[in-house]
Amino acid sequence: MWVEAYQEFIDINGFVDNNLAGALNSNLAFYRGLASNPEFRTMDESTMFEQVYQQAEQIRKDMVDWTMNFSVLAYSVLSLEEMQDYIDSSASEAGQVLNSALFAGFDQVFEYHSYELGRAMAEFMAGDET
Repeated sequence: MWVEAYQEFIDINGFVDNNLAGALNSNLAFYRGLASNPEFRTMDESTMFEQVYQQAEQIRKDMVDWTMNFSVLAYSVLSLEEMQDYIDSSASEAGQVLNSALFAGFDQVFEYHSYELGRAMAEFMAGDET
């Protein structure tokens, strides 16, 4: 019964798909950060997209495992009734709007930091001062 409740919570919140999209966007931002350095402009946008796309299946598999493991760890303190209340709240219009806003905010932060990490990595590898 618990596994089904966790799975319903994951599905209602779109955790696998939203985390996958965020991870792919962050990976693309990293490549763009690398390419911001003239010494690493060998990878064009289509190659970046191809590299990121090739990662999608493995990231999805990792997200399926991660979201379940995280849910078990994070929500095991709730009773089944409390978990159902959380599911119902997440399924509501307000819950969906909140969830979308949270993902949008986190995605912007992760994309920014991934880009900057790629940029710094390129500078480090090129021997430039960061």
